Amino acid sequence: MSHSYFTRKLLNIKDKNITFLEDSLEEVKLNGITSFIFKGILSYQPTHCQKCGTLFDSKFKKHGFKTSRIVIPKVSLHDTYLELKKQRYYCGHC
Repeated sequence: MSHSYFTRKLLNIKDKNITFLEDSLEEVKLNGITSFIFKGILSYQPTHCQKCGTLFDSKFKKHGFKTSRIVIPKVSLHDTYLELKKQRYYCGHC
């Protein structure tokens, strides 16, 4: 089994589009408190544009990532965060 599988299992994440690399866990001090940060990537191909409703075609372009830090339940009594890089797309129709 992969590191991504075990990390998703540990954090109880059901979404198959979220992947974790081998070195996805980092222990840092945030505001003087030792915390765990799990780093993951959310990437998928959209079915349509959310603004104009156009179905996915060749005019859709990958448009980088947006990073979000999400608070998740504590692990071993440490504050725990999921730093998720979300794939963004650019719609060429709207």
